[in-house]
Amino acid sequence: MTRLVWDGLPDAVRRRVAGRIGSEIVHEAPAVGGFSPGMASVLTGADGRSAFVKAVSAEQNSYSPELYRREAALHAGLPRGLPAPTLMWSFDYEDWSVLAFAPVHGAVPPLPWKRAHLLAVLDTVRGLTTPDPDSPLPGVDELFREELTGWRSLAAAEAVAGTHRPTGTPGFVADDPWLRRHLDRLIRLEESWEDAARGHGLLHADLRADNVLLTEAEDRPSAVTGSSEGSVVLVDWAYACRGATVFDLVYLLLGAVEAGGCRPEDVLSAGSGLLRKDEHDAAAVLLAAFTGWFTWLKTLPPVPGLPALRPFQARMAAAGRSCLTASGVIH
Repeated sequence: MTRLVWDGLPDAVRRRVAGRIGSEIVHEAPAVGGFSPGMASVLTGADGRSAFVKAVSAEQNSYSPELYRREAALHAGLPRGLPAPTLMWSFDYEDWSVLAFAPVHGAVPPLPWKRAHLLAVLDTVRGLTTPDPDSPLPGVDELFREELTGWRSLAAAEAVAGTHRPTGTPGFVADDPWLRRHLDRLIRLEESWEDAARGHGLLHADLRADNVLLTEAEDRPSAVTGSSEGSVVLVDWAYACRGATVFDLVYLLLGAVEAGGCRPEDVLSAGSGLLRKDEHDAAAVLLAAFTGWFTWLKTLPPVPGLPALRPFQARMAAAGRSCLTASGVIH
C-alpha cells in the first residue's frame, strides 16, 4: 500500500499543519504498517518542533475521516497516565481530517513476534487504567454488536444463496467441509461473545503489531511505566471502549499467530503463560467470534483505498481456524 506523504497534501492543509506546528516543515519521517491510505508521518519544523501527524480525506477512503474524528473525540475520555501518545490538536478542512500527536521515539515490534515483546504487550494491556465511570467511552458489546456476527451472517447468506449462488456471492459453507461440520457449534459460541467481553476495563479493541511501539532497543522491554516514556506504547485508539481485558488479549494473540511468533496451540494452552486459566472460557468464545468475523469479511468486495485489508482479514480467518482446531475448541 502506498501512503500519502507530506508533499501530496493540498496546499491549504499543509499551511494549516505548519501553522499548528509553528514553522515551515523541513523534515518528514513516514510511519510504516497499518491500512490507512492517508499520511502518517513525524513532521519536524524549521524551529525543531515536531508532531506525529495523520491526515486523510474521503477521496482516499470514505470512512477514514470519520474514524479520525472519532479517535480525536475518544481521546478526551481516555484515562490519564495511559501508555499512549498525547493528542496535541486536530482539525477538519473541507473533506480532510487531521490529527497531531506528541511524537513517540520507538518502533513497531519486529515480525515474527518475539516472545519477550508479546509478553510485554500482554502485561501492558492487563495494566491499563480503568476509565472513569463518567467517561463517554462506549461498551465493547455496543461497539461491536453488529460486527461479531460472522458465522451467523455466513449461515444466513448460504440459506439465501443455496448451492446455486452466483459467483462472488458471500457464503461458501456448502463448499467447505470443515464449516459444514462445525458451523452450528461456532454459531453457539459466537452468540455468547457479548457476555464474554462485557466488563469495566479499558480496551484498545484494535490491537495489532502496527498499533504498538516499543520505546527501548532491548529484546525484552522493561515493565511499562504508565506513560509514553515506558517500554510499550499503544497507538491508534479509534475503537477505545469498555469491556473485559480478555477481548484485547485474544485479538492480540490471534494477530500474533497470523504474523508469526505465536503457535496456534499456545493461544489457549494452560502451559503457554499467555492467558490465565480463568480467562480461557471467555477466550475460547472470543476466538470463535473473531474467526467468524474475519471469515465473513474476507468474502466481501474489496474496500476502496484499502487494498491490503481483505487479504489481511483472510489471513486472520485462517489463523483463527488453526487456533480453534489446535486448542480443541472445535474437534
